[in-house]
Amino acid sequence: MIKADERDVRSLCALFMLGSIVIIGGTAENASRSWLSLVLSVTIALPLLALWVWILGRFPDKDLFGVLGELFGKWGGKLFAGLIGVYAFITLSWTLGNYTSFTTMLTSRDTVKEVPGMLVAAAAAVVAGLGFRVIRGAGRIFLTFMFIALGVTIPLSILSVDFSAFPLPIFGHDRAGVFEGALSLGMMPFGEVIILLAALPPPGRGKRGRGLLFGALMAFCVMLVVFLRNVMMLGERSMDCLYFHSFYALRILGIGSFFQRMEILVSVVYMCSDLLRIALCIYCCGRVVSECLGLPAQKGCYGPWAVMAFAASEMVLINGQAVFVFRELCKYIALPFCVGIPLACAFALFLRKNEQSDGKLWLKS
Repeated sequence: MIKADERDVRSLCALFMLGSIVIIGGTAENASRSWLSLVLSVTIALPLLALWVWILGRFPDKDLFGVLGELFGKWGGKLFAGLIGVYAFITLSWTLGNYTSFTTMLTSRDTVKEVPGMLVAAAAAVVAGLGFRVIRGAGRIFLTFMFIALGVTIPLSILSVDFSAFPLPIFGHDRAGVFEGALSLGMMPFGEVIILLAALPPPGRGKRGRGLLFGALMAFCVMLVVFLRNVMMLGERSMDCLYFHSFYALRILGIGSFFQRMEILVSVVYMCSDLLRIALCIYCCGRVVSECLGLPAQKGCYGPWAVMAFAASEMVLINGQAVFVFRELCKYIALPFCVGIPLACAFALFLRKNEQSDGKLWLKS
């Protein structure tokens, strides 16, 4: 049976949390203060991650579905597994729609807009169908390429950074936007770790705590550097008017003919990481079906989820503004899944421990 060690958890966690958020490069609510929203989001994300570490640490030999079965029984476990599948599909549709929206910026006007989304959905379904071993290997490769790209572009960005462009006052004129942005980042991507946990097999050795927390810390540090770089390259006014901030920030870099299109070269790396994110969502949906129907994990159906997600994302993309509306809705949709499910698990574990404790006292008496 395939096991997930700490390195797998760390690399997949970091890659899953980064994804398209690195290309977006900020929040939609108050873009120039995205770095501040990110810092505030840690107060939301860390308790959630710590709670998951505590819950999973009580069942070191089980995956998330096994934990749900232990805590809620056979049918209760399937119900919660189904809820995770629903949230994975929502995240899948949103990510694929955002991916397609971004790729249309890179392709020519003669290209049919549906083609990039169709191709990436098919490729992600193939990756998911090949199983966790392939996903794990691809995750390590993509994360390495991402850090190579960051290692090149961040130092080059210093040449174009205007440190006097740091937005002041700190909270600006839209304090509510800063806190809404923190909610967005706290739920997306940090709260979406529940999807990654559902895709992971039982740990191979030790606990998943260090890998999960270290991967989240890596993602936080990368996003913080990228968000600050973007606002000091684009300026506060430009930052607040754009959506894919990192893409436009990197367009400023023109060093020689080879690097004339630096933003496209780097975007390919980030697009690969989002491809893996989409594959993980499809894999999670397939595993949910397998768990609910009592089938082996390798028997999961992945193609239909890719087709349905492509159709859902295209429905959103029919109207350009619908992408932004859907993104705004997602952060509120995420709350009952990202917060409610771990709290329900923690409460069930608390009751279970109390029952075991009472039973021991009764036996002693």
